[in-house]
Amino acid sequence: MTMLLQCFKRDITRISRVDYWVAWFSAVLFFGLLDVLLFACWQSFEMNVLFLAVFLGVKLFQAIYMYLLTLKRFHDAGYAAWCLNVCVLLSPLVIGNFMILFVAMKESDGKNAWGEPPLLAEYEKNSAIYRR
Repeated sequence: MTMLLQCFKRDITRISRVDYWVAWFSAVLFFGLLDVLLFACWQSFEMNVLFLAVFLGVKLFQAIYMYLLTLKRFHDAGYAAWCLNVCVLLSPLVIGNFMILFVAMKESDGKNAWGEPPLLAEYEKNSAIYRR
């Protein structure tokens, strides 16, 4: 669960490739199950207005979460936020989705404008443990 909430931490501006994919697949699974649960509640209780409000709230939260997660991955690959915005705008033309996939699969950039690589920073923080 901490992996899912990692993208909301303000001090973390980068996310490694492995962490991105784990969080991405976890979010897709979590929000997919939540959609099934909401659909089942809607079919059982016929709460039209309440269901619509909750469903739209969940979808808005999902969109914000996935945007922040992908933005942190873009920062790790060395790209700015405007690059992600261009990809999102080009998503209806399918080329934007391929651009996002390309950046998500790219290796982490070294030290860049958004700080040091996440794994390197963690290693240096715990380097005393590793030297024993």
